[in-house]
Amino acid sequence: MKNAIPAAGHFRLKGERLAGVAFRKTREFDLQVSLPPYHNNVVLDVLNSLETDEVMGFDENDTTALKSTPDSDLYAKATTGLSIRRWLPAGCQVIRWATSEEFVELSRKRGFRAVYTSNAAQVMFPIGVSHIPIGPSAFVGQIIVNSDEYQFKDDENTGKQLRFVLAHELTHVFDMLRLLVPALRNWRRFWHKFLQDGQRCGAVIQLHSEQSVFVDDYGSENELKTIREYWPSRADGWFNAFRKT
Repeated sequence: MKNAIPAAGHFRLKGERLAGVAFRKTREFDLQVSLPPYHNNVVLDVLNSLETDEVMGFDENDTTALKSTPDSDLYAKATTGLSIRRWLPAGCQVIRWATSEEFVELSRKRGFRAVYTSNAAQVMFPIGVSHIPIGPSAFVGQIIVNSDEYQFKDDENTGKQLRFVLAHELTHVFDMLRLLVPALRNWRRFWHKFLQDGQRCGAVIQLHSEQSVFVDDYGSENELKTIREYWPSRADGWFNAFRKT
């Protein structure tokens, strides 16, 4: 992913004027990597080694995209090619260590290494609301990394492990882009048509839950298969290092 992020770890999505419905404001998305130099370089390496620049997104005008059968591909109706290079900062604005409070909470999850979180459920997909919410102009997404696992380690094997963990979380970002980008393109239309005035918010939450179960099968072939889609030449090496932990 050539020149995906400048060396300082700051990437501005240039030229995009993203209108928010509630406040009629515009916004530029940035990705800020807030890690020490060694770990910052690991993030840059993962981003710059991305071999697939396209993820398939939904069409904001599609009123039937979320009416899938149990046996169908979760993203069968996602047929619009989106550039990851262009849209990544919209899906993730920060990559950072977990705070002490977050560490205590997230450590309750078995094998916590990192997590991708966002406020999409609150600002874009709230269930049971009678009015159009603020939408993607208020979207915040971030990858939070377990500092206890990686902060004081900078050996080659640990670097590979961290690369795998970051790649894993980035696949969640890419999945978010499938929905976030069409919402950014025309939030009002996305709400009225794609989400059917909010009637399909529950279906979106279910879609992400089902995909997360597949990807979050840690140390499995499912996880490796997903990461191979974007880093085919490096996924196996990172995966083997991760399984040694």
